[in-house]
Amino acid sequence: MSIGCFILGPAAVGSGAPDSFGVLDSRVKIRSPHSGQVFSPGDTIEIIIDVDQTIKMVGVAVASEIGLQETPTAVSPAHLRLPIPVTAAGPAMLHVTVTGGVEGGEDVYYTAAPLQILIRPKDVPRKIVPGNSRESIELPQTPDHKLTLSPRGVYADGTERDLSSPEVGTTYISSKPFVASVDANGNVTGHKPGVAVLTAEHRGVRGFTIVEINDRGHPLLPEDVTAELRVERGVIRDHPKPNSKLLFVQALRITNTGSIPVVGPLYVVLGKLPPDVKQWGMGGTEQIQPKDSPYADVPLPTTGLSLVPGESVTVQLEFLSPDAKSIQYELRVFRADQP
Repeated sequence: MSIGCFILGPAAVGSGAPDSFGVLDSRVKIRSPHSGQVFSPGDTIEIIIDVDQTIKMVGVAVASEIGLQETPTAVSPAHLRLPIPVTAAGPAMLHVTVTGGVEGGEDVYYTAAPLQILIRPKDVPRKIVPGNSRESIELPQTPDHKLTLSPRGVYADGTERDLSSPEVGTTYISSKPFVASVDANGNVTGHKPGVAVLTAEHRGVRGFTIVEINDRGHPLLPEDVTAELRVERGVIRDHPKPNSKLLFVQALRITNTGSIPVVGPLYVVLGKLPPDVKQWGMGGTEQIQPKDSPYADVPLPTTGLSLVPGESVTVQLEFLSPDAKSIQYELRVFRADQP
């Protein structure tokens, strides 16, 4: 006789049912827990199974994405205890199979209707980590190029949990749904060329994924992101280099004052400089209009891919000018693959 009648793969919580032997039989019912009952990571599920007396039960087993328990018993209702791993989160299916008496040397298995529970963490994660911080989709998007966000929560004790299911309270939003939209389950659809920031939020904690939508026939155009930033101009000072009487320097402090990352690469572009004032040591733009506008790279910290909310960087400008008072200009900040 074999009680263990399940084949368990490496499935994650909520990813689907394990394979099982046995035929669905209405004489086997899960009395407890009830469908949709909410548990917390680390809890133990008390499982009660009612088995009709017409079945000569010799054992019972429960299998789930979160574990497997089995016991020999001939008594109904049967009782099992299934501990929930502390790393679990999301919906999980319980599959119960009863082993019947031996007929012709073969065990007989009777399976209850599967039941879904929900594992919802009580504590708030310290941070949300996206599956990938940057993704891309080529248009037209084909069925074999599916993109689904998979945020994980990192908790104060170092535990990580998959928080991708909306059933644990995770929500998704796109900064530009006309470029890339995201549904309640984190599935992303590209619509037109551009760059969007996708936010996964769980209990007030957010994680970001940058997605770039590409179309070979329509290259990405430079995008003016000045309105998303605060630019503070420092005092114009004499250049510290010796013998640089007509050279001046000015520091710009650029801060992301918004709630989502500003995607790079970023460039400071100057306009309307007086004729006798030149931007020193900088080239002119090719893609950003008007062409040949003086520009400076914006150094992005950490990954170099974006400026996260609250983050600041400094850009130093150098000018060749008759005097400091003559240095006047308009300033814009662009996101562009090439300036």
